[in-house]
Amino acid sequence: MIQQALQFLTDKRRLITEYALLGCVVMIGGLAFSMWISRAELRTELANTKGELKLQGERMLLAEQAYDTNRKAVEALKSLRDLDQEAFASLQYTLGLIQARNAVVDKQLDQLKAQNDEVKVFFSTQLNRALICVLEPEQCGKDDIHQN
Repeated sequence: MIQQALQFLTDKRRLITEYALLGCVVMIGGLAFSMWISRAELRTELANTKGELKLQGERMLLAEQAYDTNRKAVEALKSLRDLDQEAFASLQYTLGLIQARNAVVDKQLDQLKAQNDEVKVFFSTQLNRALICVLEPEQCGKDDIHQN
């Protein structure tokens, strides 16, 4: 029996093969353990990434809502600007008509003053300040007695 044990230990090929197989088993076990740990780490990282993606999705949704709100506000402002431009053009046209009519009236008034002495006297007459305040209150100052 001792001789068989010694023969077993001295048989180098068989010993090397068994140690090699034992080393392979240990290596495969270590590899399996490291893969198991890696899998656990990947699961944790995946869970963290999902949370971050959800948070980024919520932020993106808020940014899109803000963008849509701003876009609608800009469109409303553009619409108001267009309406203002139309109103301004209309007012400018009306002002032009009024200025033209005013020029005609001024010319007719100047002709009337030149032709009619009574009209000339009427326009050269000074009005009393109290009468002006009664007829046109916005022409009077705040300290005027007749202003209520």
